[in-house]
Amino acid sequence: MAGLKALWSNRPLKRFPVSRQSRLLAIDGLNVVWRMSARRTRSLALKLDKQGQVIVMTPMATRLCELERFIRSRNEWIHKQLTQFKKLEAKKRESRGQILWFMGDQLAIELQRGAKNKIQTGPESIQITTRQPLDESKLDRRLNNWLRAQADQELPRRLALLSRQTGMQGNGLQIKSYTARWGSCRHDGLIQLNWKLIKTPAEVINYVIIHELSHLSNFNHSPAFWAQVAQHCPAYKGNREWLKENGRLLLAR
Repeated sequence: MAGLKALWSNRPLKRFPVSRQSRLLAIDGLNVVWRMSARRTRSLALKLDKQGQVIVMTPMATRLCELERFIRSRNEWIHKQLTQFKKLEAKKRESRGQILWFMGDQLAIELQRGAKNKIQTGPESIQITTRQPLDESKLDRRLNNWLRAQADQELPRRLALLSRQTGMQGNGLQIKSYTARWGSCRHDGLIQLNWKLIKTPAEVINYVIIHELSHLSNFNHSPAFWAQVAQHCPAYKGNREWLKENGRLLLAR
């Protein structure tokens, strides 16, 4: 399943090769990293990295005036991506250490001291009992380990249930950690799911699983593929929109 990376190019590129030929430029008030690739590529491509830095990849023979024209022609796209990045960072700062997303619910985090380390969930909160004080990094690690354990239980159960209900049977499950996708289906039938799905509502988890199972017979996103998804998940469009709206925040944490 495709991820939510901010990416544009005038010809699709799968990745941005790293080159030693790199310069930091200021173009119309934008700080831009210009990377020149030694590979035989004729296209220019833009991306926004995880730190919000604008990066442009060009062939070695590209002239500065060409780069400037390219950047100016994509000015609207760049500012839109930067605005989205700033909003995402603000949401991350606002929620860090205060809430935990679990099965679509935003649970208030409550810390307390006790004789044993344990985590318990309530209807609106998650209580973390700890013998020793936790700094932010240790708390994040404790919560992520707990979420991963929940995913290791819940995702196989849902995959097995939906496989029986739809008649679409894969060739095993692998739970992975992705930063830009929710799942994938390999050509050998292995279903791979992001453990961070455990943060999303149950119906969204079901949609992602059905999406990947549908790739068993359609390794594309053709009308036939989406018709198959709709057959088993009629509300898939709403679930897909939920991921578009919330996915970048949940994948980034």
